[in-house]
Amino acid sequence: MNYSTLMGVVEEAKAEFRSILESMMTSEGAMPIEIYKSYLNLQYHLTNGVQRHFFIAASHPDLSAKRPLREFLFRFGNEEEPHYEIALRDLTNLGFQATQEPPFDVQLWWAYFNSVIYDRPFLRLGATCILENIGSGANDLINSMFKHSKYLTPRNSVFFRIHRHDDSLPHGEEILNALKNANLSSAQYADLVDGAKRGWILYSRMLFAINVPSSF
Repeated sequence: MNYSTLMGVVEEAKAEFRSILESMMTSEGAMPIEIYKSYLNLQYHLTNGVQRHFFIAASHPDLSAKRPLREFLFRFGNEEEPHYEIALRDLTNLGFQATQEPPFDVQLWWAYFNSVIYDRPFLRLGATCILENIGSGANDLINSMFKHSKYLTPRNSVFFRIHRHDDSLPHGEEILNALKNANLSSAQYADLVDGAKRGWILYSRMLFAINVPSSF
């Protein structure tokens, strides 16, 4: 296992994400408000407490000799920590509230990665490579969504804008570069690849679950 193997998984997920996003949109290129509000709700629950995983990963003994990666993860966790508040604010400005209980597939995400983060942190970092990079393969669709979804305003679309991960906030490139430069072992790359695959399975389940108009 190596960096190229990891990138192969990321590229496959990007293509699949593009297909899923396209299926969510109307023929005019808009995203139905029911799907958008469900997206914000799942992101609120998915990112609430996300910094803990990065801090735990940074504290793993395997990173004791990889100080630049450890420092990156602490910084990354601090940057990601307030994102759940952004998702909640967007949802509120859209006229809705977050559910008290996370969607079931979000619960599965947390249950799985909470169970492995202490002993196998690279599984979670592999999943991060997916979440932070899939949007970059669908920029034209995202542009269309912002153009044609009439309910979207600057006050209720902050989360989606910052998580498209373009050149203005290149978190996807940053996490990949940090891992690429960390001189990882084959076993660590194996966990990155497995984590990327499992992360995409879990995240795509969340997307399929909201790809039907629903109310909450």
